[in-house]
Amino acid sequence: MFSDSDLAALQSPISNFTLATLTFDTVGLGNSALQFINYDPSIGKDIKGSSNIPYESPTLQTGSVTVNDAAPVPEPSTMLLLGLGMAGMVGFMRIRSQTT
Repeated sequence: MFSDSDLAALQSPISNFTLATLTFDTVGLGNSALQFINYDPSIGKDIKGSSNIPYESPTLQTGSVTVNDAAPVPEPSTMLLLGLGMAGMVGFMRIRSQTT
């Protein structure tokens, strides 16, 4: 964990940097909103929860994640499943009729 002075030193020489890159595993197509909590000067707290770092409010932008193309999920053929089910029923009926 960084101390407050370490974090302040990291911010001094540069004005913009990438703090994180996010990767998502999706379950389908669509669009989801992203929202980040920003600095709140009214309570004097930074994003770490302390008030010891003398820096201006960081710019955390909202955004969205859009999934345009999902990998196809292999789906068994409906007719094949229906045929296997009917063959199973015929076999079950044959065995049942032989026992009675």
